[in-house]
Amino acid sequence: DSQYINCLNEMGLLYKDMQQYKKAESYLIEAQKLQLASLSQDHPNLANTLNNLGILYKNMGRYEEAIHCYNEVLRIREIHLGKLHILYTSSLTNLANLYLDLANYPLAESCFLELIRLRGKAYGPNHPYYATSLEGLAQLYKAMGIYKKAIAYSIEANKIRESSLGSYHIVYAGGLSNLAQTYTEARMYDEALLLYPRALSIYKATLGKDHLKYLDCLNRIAILYTYRGNYSKARSYFEEVLTSRESHFGRQNTQYAEGLANLAFLYNEMGLCDSSEFNLQESLKILQSVLGSKHYKCAQIMDKLAVLYK
Repeated sequence: DSQYINCLNEMGLLYKDMQQYKKAESYLIEAQKLQLASLSQDHPNLANTLNNLGILYKNMGRYEEAIHCYNEVLRIREIHLGKLHILYTSSLTNLANLYLDLANYPLAESCFLELIRLRGKAYGPNHPYYATSLEGLAQLYKAMGIYKKAIAYSIEANKIRESSLGSYHIVYAGGLSNLAQTYTEARMYDEALLLYPRALSIYKATLGKDHLKYLDCLNRIAILYTYRGNYSKARSYFEEVLTSRESHFGRQNTQYAEGLANLAFLYNEMGLCDSSEFNLQESLKILQSVLGSKHYKCAQIMDKLAVLYK
């Protein structure tokens, strides 16, 4: 019976990754029902299924259900594992990032500060997990526009990663890319341009040019070049990312839709309003098909179209 439930969870995760969310939900709900019928409401295996459901609901834009799942996971894992366990802090990270996505900054900050406290106690201040918590706080302050704090926490996290993992590790590359993105948003373009090539070269050497992390970094560089007015470079990078995403995922995928939206951003900056509108409309159609029209990513595209029409 437990093997069957594990299979249901694996099928749910598979369909989640394929962005077939309704199918994913049906498998995970079936797993949850069987566990509730045969296990206690505090069983660790139930927490695993609830965690998968929380991630799924976040992707679907069903945030209240995601928050409920994550809080239940935290409750169960605290009982069985304690707050210092890696699975407890992993669940708290999920909740913190969800609050961040929802722009609920006070609750996100509370979660990230608790993560720093717990991971400092469990691992010490020189561990990569501690650095990840610092990075979470940096991302929060970036979203709030408090760039001085964001940069300070990001630099501290990167120092820990470099000393503990080395300067060619993909986690260190991710930290460089995040710091460069913060510099870009703070309009510190020269500082960003120093970091992005280093991150990109690590991703290329360790993961290859087709990996999502490499493509995401390339996309961020394209955004930077757009802000600097170097449109030809920006366009070539955006198109490389879009072509690679299409070959990996096809066109009916959020990754491809986001690539179209990025091209629309470039065309808008170039004053090519018709091209920008076309790409936004195409992006919106895909997102509505995959995520449903009520998802926040659809609302973001509609906001961009509204600004364009003004």
